[in-house]
Amino acid sequence: QFIYIVSIILMLFIIFITGSRTALISSIIFISLTIFNKTKNKYLLFLSACLAVVYISIQSDTINFIQEKFTHSTSSGVDSGFARILMWSSGIKRLTDGIGFICGYGISSTALFLKECGYTVESFHNVFIEYFFEGGLMLFWLIFISIKKATNMVRCVEDNNFKDIWFPAFVAFLFYCMLEAGQAL
Repeated sequence: QFIYIVSIILMLFIIFITGSRTALISSIIFISLTIFNKTKNKYLLFLSACLAVVYISIQSDTINFIQEKFTHSTSSGVDSGFARILMWSSGIKRLTDGIGFICGYGISSTALFLKECGYTVESFHNVFIEYFFEGGLMLFWLIFISIKKATNMVRCVEDNNFKDIWFPAFVAFLFYCMLEAGQAL
């Protein structure tokens, strides 16, 4: 059990050092859902979490610290979150213009498209949009079926500790995939 605690502390330290907003929020989602699953009085835990969020938001120093920590500008001076939204909307617009919606534009088409649009990155920083852009509805459907099948298999596992960890980890991973593309499904 000591090794797990050390691993979690080390992981959170690395997230803090690298400043990865997505990894930090995903870790918080994982830890929160794990605690929520293990807690007997879920309503009291939920109420306590809501009160903690309200209390933290009232503290102006905390809000300023969070805004400062979570602001990340690109080399062009634009917030990276806003730049991602612009990339996503460009990609979705291209998908709706042609038959790419059905079968996508092929592997590595994301990098070519983003360079064509003037972006310096070669990824949408969103696994779902990237897969949809490259494989269309067909690839997106295959991934959905795979996720559904994996979830059903985990539900059949008798080890509750495994299930209690797997589902929060999976939800946190899906959130991570919405804002990063380094870890493909």
